[in-house]
Amino acid sequence: MGFFEVKRDLLILVVKILPSKDGTHPKTGLFLPWIKELSKYNDVHVISQMGLYEQGKVSSDIDKFIDEISQTNAIDYSEPKRGLLFSLLLFFMFLVGKIFYRPTNLLSVRAGIKNIPDLSNYKSTKVISLNSINTTGFTSYILSIFLNSPLYCFERNSKILTMNRKKTIDKIIWRRASNIISVSSELKKSIIRIDKRLKNKVIVLPDLTDFKPSSAKKNTNEKFIIASWTSWRPLKRLDLLVESFIEADIKESELWVIGGGISEGEKSDLLLKAKKNNTSIVFYGSLSRGDLFDLMEQVHLGIVTSDFETFGLQIIEAFSKGIPVVSTDCGGPSSIISSSFLGELASTNNKNSIINAIEYIYMNYHNYDSNRIIKHFTENYTKEAVVKKFISIIE
Repeated sequence: MGFFEVKRDLLILVVKILPSKDGTHPKTGLFLPWIKELSKYNDVHVISQMGLYEQGKVSSDIDKFIDEISQTNAIDYSEPKRGLLFSLLLFFMFLVGKIFYRPTNLLSVRAGIKNIPDLSNYKSTKVISLNSINTTGFTSYILSIFLNSPLYCFERNSKILTMNRKKTIDKIIWRRASNIISVSSELKKSIIRIDKRLKNKVIVLPDLTDFKPSSAKKNTNEKFIIASWTSWRPLKRLDLLVESFIEADIKESELWVIGGGISEGEKSDLLLKAKKNNTSIVFYGSLSRGDLFDLMEQVHLGIVTSDFETFGLQIIEAFSKGIPVVSTDCGGPSSIISSSFLGELASTNNKNSIINAIEYIYMNYHNYDSNRIIKHFTENYTKEAVVKKFISIIE
C-alpha cells in the first residue's frame, strides 16, 4: 500500500441464499444490490451461509449468485465446502431437526475467516448481517467476536410485528450489534417492544430497490388501471383485493394482478366472479423486471391489501413511476405512505375501508402529482440515497 494511499474499510457481508417459493430463482434480489452498491465505497468480502437442507435445491442458484458477485467490486466470496462433514450434518438434520443448525453456521464462519484478507491493510473491519437475525445473525455474531469488529444487523422479518418475545440468543445478538437496521418504523416499534434495551440502537432505513425514478408521463390508457404486483400467498389477501375492486364504484376500470403463486382454479373462480359483476380482471403471472417496468407505465393506482408487510417494496416501486398507492396499514406501509399526496391508508382486513380509499383517489385523481411522487422517491428511496445513509450509520 502506498504511503499516501487512504485505507478503506473492510465490510464483511454475511448472506444466506434461499430458493424462491416456486423454486424458479434464488432469493438474491435484496442482497445483490447491497453488495454492488457497498462495494463502490469500501472493500467487501461476502460470506455465504448455506443451509444444508437447501443444498440440493439451490446448487445451480448458488453458482449463478457467485457469478453475479464476481461481476461486482466485491473482493472475495466464501462458502462452506460441501464435503463429508456437510453430508453427516445433513443426515443428522433430517433425523433430529434443526439441532444441527448452529454447526452449519460455524462452518460458514470457518470458511469466511480462512479467506479474509490481511486486516492490517484496512482502517477498520465491520461485520454486517444482511438477512434477518434468525437467518444470518448467529454467523455474523460469532464473526464479530472472533474479529473483534462492530456488528450491524438488518431486520426485515414480518413475524416480529406480532411477537411479544424473542429467543435469548437472538436478544444477545441484537444487544451486541452497534445498530439494528429496521426496514420500517412499525418493525422498529416491535423490536423495541420485545427488548426495551434496544431503544437507541434501532435505526429505520428502507430496503434497496432496483427501480429508478422515471419522468412522469401522461397515462394514455382509456381505462382506470388498478394494479397489484407481488409473490402471491395467503397473507397478501388476493381475495380481499378482488372483492374490494369488484364492489368499488369506479367506471371504466380494470384490475391487473401480477405475480406467481396463484393456482389456475383460483384464477378461474375470480374471473367468473368478476364477469358476474361486470368487472374486468387481468392475470399477468410472473414478469421480468423489465416487463413489469413497462407495464407500470399504464397503471393509475397501485394497491396493497396484505395482512402483514414488513416494508412495502411494491409501494416504493410505484412511487418510482409517480403512481399513488392505496395500502392497508399492515406494518411498513404505515410509515411509507407518510403524506396524503402519496396515497391513502386503509384499515387492515377491512373491505369497506379499502373501497373508500380507492374511490377517494379515483374521484380526486387530478390532485395526485406524479412529478411530486417521483421527487419523493428520488430523495428517499433510490439506491444511492439509501446506501449513503447506511454508510453514514456505520462510519
